[in-house]
Amino acid sequence: MRSLAAEFTLSHRPRQGARAFFARIDENTARLREAYRLLADDVHRGESTVPATEWLLDNFPLIESAARETRRNLPRRWFINVAGAGYDAYVTERVPRPVPSAFTYLRIALRGLAEYRAPRFSITTADGAHIAGPMLLAFVANAQYCGNRMQVAPTARMDDGMLDVLAVRELSLLQALPKLAKLYGGRILGDPAVQHLRAARVRIETDPPAVIQADGQIIGKTPAEFSLRPQALTVATGPAGPSPAGAAARVGSAPRSG
Repeated sequence: MRSLAAEFTLSHRPRQGARAFFARIDENTARLREAYRLLADDVHRGESTVPATEWLLDNFPLIESAARETRRNLPRRWFINVAGAGYDAYVTERVPRPVPSAFTYLRIALRGLAEYRAPRFSITTADGAHIAGPMLLAFVANAQYCGNRMQVAPTARMDDGMLDVLAVRELSLLQALPKLAKLYGGRILGDPAVQHLRAARVRIETDPPAVIQADGQIIGKTPAEFSLRPQALTVATGPAGPSPAGAAARVGSAPRSG
């Protein structure tokens, strides 16, 4: 027990620690389970116990249940603006930190199109809408902009309780170039290569698994579910009126189907 408690120290790299959070839940639960079994054996042999032993024996089933619920229900990551699966995250993963210039993302994106192989997407909303097929990428947007003023979701609003989902079919470099002007100009909706859905909850599966980014941070791979927490943010708008409440979006791991 002492060795377990000693491992809970402040991290000097909090982002890395956050990514390991669920792994640590699994590891710590396994250690507590082993301690529970050893202590239960001691009790069965008639050995004396201390209050801490009695507490663990009484409460471990509750601890194990809480760990399962946390693993199942706690969102992996919150985001405010835009998450992406597929090529968008593939490029984000390759952008150096700190970003050297405003054109770094665009340069890496154009260079990588020649070698990227689009996975097959299956995108399903809570109300049953579905998009499927080979896709370059899919954006899940709570707000309109990301990546140095790319207006990926012109119809998105942070206070409407809906996520905007944009799926872009597989494109060659020559096909992608005209889309960039539309993307930065807020005219991407209506393009024949783009499919658009709006929903409060979205599930994305891909074959093979695709990398996911949320507000520029790599957070894992598909499958994943995206949802909203309404009125999670208070936004200052100036002296003209009260601050509106905006939603924060979240992405969590999803069990593979099939």
